[in-house]
Amino acid sequence: MRPYRECWLQQEHGWVSAARWTVHHRIVASLLFLLTLLLVPEAWGAVRYVAMSGKNNPTCTQAVPCRTIQYAVDIAGPGDTISIGKGKFLESFGVIIDKDLTINGAGIFSTRVFGGWPGYSVFHIQQGATVTITRLDVMFGHADNGGGISNRGHLAMEYVRLWSNSAKINGGGIYNDADSMLSISKSEIAHNSAGRAGGGLYNLGIVSLNEVRIVKNDANIAGGGIQNGDLLIDVGGASNATIERSEISYNEPFGIDNAGWMSLINTTVSSNAAVGINDEGGHTVLTHVTVAENGKGPTDVPSGLRSGLGGTYTSAGEFALFNTIVANNATKQCNLGAASLSATGSLISDGTCGSFWSDTLTGGTLVGVDPKLGPLKPNGGSTHTHALKSGSPAIDAGFPGACASVDQRGVLRSIDGNGDGQVNCDIGAFEYVPLKRGLPTDLNQ
Repeated sequence: MRPYRECWLQQEHGWVSAARWTVHHRIVASLLFLLTLLLVPEAWGAVRYVAMSGKNNPTCTQAVPCRTIQYAVDIAGPGDTISIGKGKFLESFGVIIDKDLTINGAGIFSTRVFGGWPGYSVFHIQQGATVTITRLDVMFGHADNGGGISNRGHLAMEYVRLWSNSAKINGGGIYNDADSMLSISKSEIAHNSAGRAGGGLYNLGIVSLNEVRIVKNDANIAGGGIQNGDLLIDVGGASNATIERSEISYNEPFGIDNAGWMSLINTTVSSNAAVGINDEGGHTVLTHVTVAENGKGPTDVPSGLRSGLGGTYTSAGEFALFNTIVANNATKQCNLGAASLSATGSLISDGTCGSFWSDTLTGGTLVGVDPKLGPLKPNGGSTHTHALKSGSPAIDAGFPGACASVDQRGVLRSIDGNGDGQVNCDIGAFEYVPLKRGLPTDLNQ
């Protein structure tokens, strides 16, 4: 976030700068603690071992490992590490963690932790606990809230796969409670379901996602992929979510439902059944985001950006778009009601965004233009993207003051992509790299 850019925006569009500064400071200040979680050395306590061949015992050493994760957690002291070997570990009543611990598996697809009896999350992080979970699968949990993981503490996750969990109410994959902090990186949340909202992730606290795939989750009412905040629940403060270099795709009904403060950077929201991003009176900032191909499921509703749930909540939402593509969605690109929208250096493929009196389209925003997107597929990096085809009007067309340093894949931005001799970033989550003679690979594939 560059101060000179914000000053310029404030001069031209006062409310946009205020919203962006507010989102930036509220989220970033709150997430400083999350960064420290990932920087804390994990070996400052004893290591307890769990193996399929083990037997519960008072020490859980590498030579004599324990059999269940819960037993190892119970005998561990604050600051210990639980090292879980390869195999399928059934925890009938879930794993309840009430102390500071690190849980390490042997890798996704190798260490699989299964839920057991209905009514119990696979992992339940209690209030006051600071926990790190890495390199394992969390599967087949069934609970009222948070089928896979219920977090009421401070939780950092890396290389974790949340798969096929369900919640009777909210948060099929993971439930992050009010006043809780959650950081997820290099992970996947897929094939989870919720009876109400947040099939993949339900957040009432503070969340940071980086290089996360949220795919093929579903909820009966809202937020198939992500539900951030909830107008029907008073949590005493706004829910904050920062999503970077991630993919939200093939969720039902919505990719994202936002009733709090949300910032998306270098992220693709694609192929969700109904709406890409639904704003229920929240504040949503999109920087280098591609919102495309949504609304092609069984539900016929406006499908790119939308404000309001069933036409009900339409009075307070705000969308701020910077270098963002909203295109190729099934019906309208936007249906905003009374929500306000500002787009700077963006591309919108029809005229449905920016039609309200308070909306502003500036900084070279392109309207009614085909961005020439490729299909959603692996194009490098850990997530899927829509590549820009050669000749796309989005190439080198971003607003310079809002250019990120890399794209969703991690490819460096601000190159001369169209051969005009000028260096600038592209619009959307993908940076086009022209193929030059002698290069061994095409970075656009």
